[in-house]
Amino acid sequence: MARSIDQITAELNSAYQPQIDVVNKQMAELPAYYQAQQGGLDTAKTNAFGDITNMASSRGMSYSGMPIAEQSRYVGEKYLPAMAQLKQQQTQQQYGLQTNINDI
Repeated sequence: MARSIDQITAELNSAYQPQIDVVNKQMAELPAYYQAQQGGLDTAKTNAFGDITNMASSRGMSYSGMPIAEQSRYVGEKYLPAMAQLKQQQTQQQYGLQTNINDI
């Protein structure tokens, strides 16, 4: 007796769905991972700003505009590139996991 499309699909789903579920779980965990990474970058920025302010204060320059310039340089040279790299990594991982689902 010939099997129906629904029967064939059900049989295939039983084999492939567990693999798809694992990949979907990995995709669901990505935002939390990258949020934690972003939190680390934010903490590093806060610490750097504190160090910059403390150094300026120790030199008597805290109100001369020097801390703002140093903070801006830190943001432009370190923080923003690190954030961009983090977003790129997240996007690449999402695409990679989606590709895995498509391959399954």
